[in-house]
Amino acid sequence: MCAKKNEILNNFNNEIVFLQSDLFKNFPEYLKSSFNIIIFNPPYLPSSSLVNENKNEKKIDHSWNGGIKGYEIIIDFIKEARIFLNFKKAHYIYFISSNRTNLDELNKQINELGFENEIVEKKHIFFEDILLNRIKVI
Repeated sequence: MCAKKNEILNNFNNEIVFLQSDLFKNFPEYLKSSFNIIIFNPPYLPSSSLVNENKNEKKIDHSWNGGIKGYEIIIDFIKEARIFLNFKKAHYIYFISSNRTNLDELNKQINELGFENEIVEKKHIFFEDILLNRIKVI
């Protein structure tokens, strides 16, 4: 709703396609190989034991719960995103992560998927460092 209002306010009337999807599940075929830049704001914190055991789980938990290790959703996203990147041009995926996640393991898995990760920006907020990551195909 907010994105649609911004589209109108910025005179992009009906030029933007809005999709609601669980990762890329609702993306149409014609979008494959069409993106140069993908920006992803994932849930990136490790789950609490209560959420892992499905006790006291709330809808809001999906906004921060990145899985038991905190990076499972990021890895799932990267696996699916590859087919949507346009390899004929410079292409990047930007995403947010946290130092509360095992960053060495996250980077190892990113490398195993054929990408390299660069930390572009880091900001300390409350109890964690928030990291802006940029990955590209090796």
